[in-house]
Amino acid sequence: FDHKRSTKSKNPESTLKTSFIQCWSRALESLGLSHTTHDCRHTFRSKLDSAEANKVCIDLIMGHKSTSVGERVYTHKTIEELKDTISLLSYGV
Repeated sequence: FDHKRSTKSKNPESTLKTSFIQCWSRALESLGLSHTTHDCRHTFRSKLDSAEANKVCIDLIMGHKSTSVGERVYTHKTIEELKDTISLLSYGV
């Protein structure tokens, strides 16, 4: 009998992460989807950015200490959004 092993408690953060991943996997499986949590972070950030949400608030919600990480890594634009941005330029026409 290994007393140290039997009384050793698990890391609560590791247990929570494992529980979350199991719950996430079951939820997506029941919906017939196969996205990762990371995929959803990208979508979440991009949708909030497209809705012109406050970037500081987005970063706080996502747990980022710097806006450069969120904007550089997580924000993706559609072709329509890129075209709309270019159309903001005035060529004096």
